[in-house]
Amino acid sequence: MANSPTGDSVLARLDRVLSTFSAADSLLSAAEIARRTGLPPATAHRLCRDMAELGWLESLPADTWSAPGSGR
Repeated sequence: MANSPTGDSVLARLDRVLSTFSAADSLLSAAEIARRTGLPPATAHRLCRDMAELGWLESLPADTWSAPGSGR
């Protein structure tokens, strides 16, 4: 069930966030993740925070995030 204005499921939004990371872009701010995914900044930040709590992302200083295995 979708819970977004675009009709995307939460899994689709999580996939979009994780897809922003690569070996070349292993550290990203929540603002950059929002820009690249088209998600509202608050949504991008919340999803990153939730994924960090689950160990899917690493939270770093200055609202920066890293994905495990993304080259960091």
